[in-house]
Amino acid sequence: MNFLKTSSGFFLAMILAACVLIFNSCYKEQALIVDADFGVTVINDDYSVPVSVKIENLTTGADTYRWTFEGAEPASASTKAPGTLSYTKPGSYTIRLEATNSYGGKDTCSFRLVIDPVIIPLFKVNNLQSWYPEVTVHIENKTMGATTWEWTFEQGIPETYSGEQPGHVVFKSPGPHLIRLKAGNGREFYTKDTTITVLPDLVNNFEISWESADNDMQVPFTAVLQNKCISATHYEWSLSGGTPPAATTPQPTVVYNSPGVYTITLKASNDKKTTSTSQTITLLPDKNLYTFTDVRLGINTAQNSIGCYFSAIDGRVLRSNEINATNGSRVDFAFFGLNSSFTRNRFVSPHQVQDYTFAAIPGAVSTRTLNKQENCNCNGLSPAEFDDITEGRQLSFISLSANDESGEFDSSRLPRIVLFSTADGRRGAIKVKEYTSAGLQSYIVCDVKIMKQQ
Repeated sequence: MNFLKTSSGFFLAMILAACVLIFNSCYKEQALIVDADFGVTVINDDYSVPVSVKIENLTTGADTYRWTFEGAEPASASTKAPGTLSYTKPGSYTIRLEATNSYGGKDTCSFRLVIDPVIIPLFKVNNLQSWYPEVTVHIENKTMGATTWEWTFEQGIPETYSGEQPGHVVFKSPGPHLIRLKAGNGREFYTKDTTITVLPDLVNNFEISWESADNDMQVPFTAVLQNKCISATHYEWSLSGGTPPAATTPQPTVVYNSPGVYTITLKASNDKKTTSTSQTITLLPDKNLYTFTDVRLGINTAQNSIGCYFSAIDGRVLRSNEINATNGSRVDFAFFGLNSSFTRNRFVSPHQVQDYTFAAIPGAVSTRTLNKQENCNCNGLSPAEFDDITEGRQLSFISLSANDESGEFDSSRLPRIVLFSTADGRRGAIKVKEYTSAGLQSYIVCDVKIMKQQ
């Protein structure tokens, strides 16, 4: 019995000892295994230098770590969590981890990281000619760090292009045109825009103008050619029959001394195009007569609104506030009207206007007037005879003395013919044909005929 008890205890102890040995053996084998692993995250998913990379250690079973970071800062580490790496140069780099433990376990893991160069989209637009249509430009791509290039040319020929150097692009229509480059490396892209402006197309046009003294279109006639071209840089004028017969300035002046029909031709050009246009002008023989119809002259209270001064050379009525040292000597006569009832009226010599509520005229000349032919025993002029005057010589009979200048008139006679002669010997006549009562802005309407020269 004792033997059996002793044997049973011995065998039980042996079994327990074997189980302990087996358990300890399994535990030590599991603890020796090291599984090296880590995750790599590129911050902001930006692979173009400078690049920041975050390392997440996923290793199991290790208690020591040896990191190697090729091309990065830092270049190595021995901590479990190395943190963030920085790359400042493009290239292909290896991140390597060697993990171990105190039981002799060891494992390695590596990762290949490609860092891209920074993408700087850049191009130059070269135009060897002008910006007048059509425009051909050469695109010079100077982009850095890209491996793909997508181009867009608004209203260009071509409108799109894929490749590094698009070469020549043609723009035909005037206005702004967007040029866009989308440069990338397969993972990211950047764009650059620039706008070119094609100038308006060539338009050939001009106007013929002249001084009011030439409104009768009689020779001698001086024409001012006003260039109205668009996008022209060179001008060739053909002025046959005029002086000069040709010109190359933008706005020449030409004089015609003989009556006739004249053709004026302008050939306008730029470095892309040339066009021609012509106009004709008909000039009449010189009749030595200025004729003005429906001339309004205000009473004295309308001298700064309607005006009371008349200049044949300027071809218009002048207001008091327009009279100056330059045009004062060109005033042929003034009209004085006392009130809107037209009870006292007269045409006044420019050198005497200060006696009739007007300011003195700088450089005023002397003009003799005959306001009331009915008070004069002299050769007169009837309204019908006035209407028949077509040449200046028909006014040569007028001869006025200082004694003829007196007299005022009212509105009782209509039409009324007033004769005058200027200090330089030109003779003229005024036909008053209407009195318009409008308060302070009352006025008369008249026709005027005056010699161009003595």
